[in-house]
Amino acid sequence: GMDGSKKKEFIIDPLNPAIPPELRNHRVTENDLQLFAGQEDVSSLRHGWWHENGHRQGIPATLHRLSGISGRQGELIGAVVRVGRTITGIVERMLPEDLRRSTESVLLVGPPNSGKTTVLREFARLLSDQDNRVVVVVDKTSEIAGASNEPHPAIGASCRWVPVDDPRNQHAFMRMAVENLSPETLVVDEISTTAECDSAKTISQRGVQLIATCHGKSMTELVNDEDRS
Repeated sequence: GMDGSKKKEFIIDPLNPAIPPELRNHRVTENDLQLFAGQEDVSSLRHGWWHENGHRQGIPATLHRLSGISGRQGELIGAVVRVGRTITGIVERMLPEDLRRSTESVLLVGPPNSGKTTVLREFARLLSDQDNRVVVVVDKTSEIAGASNEPHPAIGASCRWVPVDDPRNQHAFMRMAVENLSPETLVVDEISTTAECDSAKTISQRGVQLIATCHGKSMTELVNDEDRS
């Protein structure tokens, strides 16, 4: 922080006069792009990451995510940083206790940046804290529990975490998790393809509760979507 204390998550407010102008008004430079492109001595950023895993890269030990923009020659020409947050108590405020303890499946629908994944983390933590509840998180882009080899504590200490090697393989990892990890509840983010929808249907037919998210503005829009209906 500005007082010298350390923070795992720090957001620069461009309107905060207490922050030096060189930080508030910073513009991306060639040196910044070299850093994001892994051309500097940064162990967590491998050169070429923006061509893999859905053009995304998690930042280890955090819930933050980088999205890379590739130029015509394949070089990195831009990067978008999404700040992942942990907000405890939001599910308790949204749902009464009987619904939070229900074994029915839940689908969270909303546009990008509406907080779906934040709510999903809280669902994972709350459900895994219940006695004898086996909760498995299938992490499509390491956005739910971070990009480290250990999951972020935001999902709860009792969750079984399964990071997906490539976002295109989420449907297979969903089935694998049910077959090998004996979940009572499966938590997944961004159901977006026909294969993932088919896996979700299969999982629900096996008596496993599914807590999932998908992009959309309404259930009507979702039902009329050819791939996800």
